[in-house]
Amino acid sequence: IVTAMRLQRAGHTPFALVGGATGMIGDPKDSGERTLNSLDTVKEWVENLRRQLAPFFDFEGDEGFAGTNGATLVNNYDWTASLSTIDFLREVGKHFPVNRMLARDTVRNRLESGISYTEFSYVLLQSMDFLNLYRDFGVTLQHGGSDQWGNITGGVELIRRAEGGHAHAFTTPLVTKADGTKYGKTEGGALWLDPEMMSPYAFHQFWLNVEDVKVGEMLRFFTFLSREEIEALDAEMAENPFLRAGQKALADQTFPERNEFAFSYTITIENRGDVTAQLIGRHWTIVDANGKVQEVHGLAVVGHQPLLQPGERFQYSSWAQIGTRHGTMGGRFLCVTEHAEVFHAEVPEFLLADSGSLH
Repeated sequence: IVTAMRLQRAGHTPFALVGGATGMIGDPKDSGERTLNSLDTVKEWVENLRRQLAPFFDFEGDEGFAGTNGATLVNNYDWTASLSTIDFLREVGKHFPVNRMLARDTVRNRLESGISYTEFSYVLLQSMDFLNLYRDFGVTLQHGGSDQWGNITGGVELIRRAEGGHAHAFTTPLVTKADGTKYGKTEGGALWLDPEMMSPYAFHQFWLNVEDVKVGEMLRFFTFLSREEIEALDAEMAENPFLRAGQKALADQTFPERNEFAFSYTITIENRGDVTAQLIGRHWTIVDANGKVQEVHGLAVVGHQPLLQPGERFQYSSWAQIGTRHGTMGGRFLCVTEHAEVFHAEVPEFLLADSGSLH
């Protein structure tokens, strides 16, 4: 997530992908088959991930929503659910030599104990994600943890074989403890963004208790402090390690005093006229309890301007993030009819509160 934030700040356009399809299978692991989860369970996970990722990206971009690098959240279930087995085998499977798939470390390690075709074919699904993002959005770079190198380069190869295109991959090292073991759900010691799974207090304490030998690395990985600021902290820690200046800075920087309260909401729009209308823009005003005003402009939906036939409904879901537990929000959609008539669809002001989703 932090790497994607850095890339966006450098001018790249991030597409944060959640695995509504791949989450139903699971990336193969060395120790054995994963338990398959139901569609409803995976859908719940996907919605949780959307909510958790939203605060970390700029969806407006440098020049507003219609600007150059506003982020987009995508779900691979959208292009996988309707794909037939025959089309999958012809369009994707045809480009993957079995000998190359058998040479992958995880597969090779599982050959003796056994691996299902479901997990064996996982690399095809993740590679197809890269191909679809390349085709639909012009995405040419994918990044992830170093354990995803084979899956990401599989996508690079699929783009070359299927489209004759050029794409790129890079990975970042897995973050490990001082003894070399991973942080993770399976290994224990996982760090959760969801306050229901890890309290803000425990989250803050995690960073305060990072081992001395790992603080410099963590500051470089997870904060946006300058090189000079980090090197000054390195020097202070070397001179007075008992003051734990690095840990304190790390905890404060990863738990900043900023807009901490995120709210999801859904607005249902119905075309009650007798002509087709298209939603082409939006303008929101958000006011927190301290009176701070945010103005949000841009396209009606991320990368999409819905067309509504008479009597047709459309649900618009998004997030708002403010600095207090309560606030208000209101605004309007900009619409145009098939006769080029432009009008505003007003959305009455409603209350943002810390009780969860709003409709």
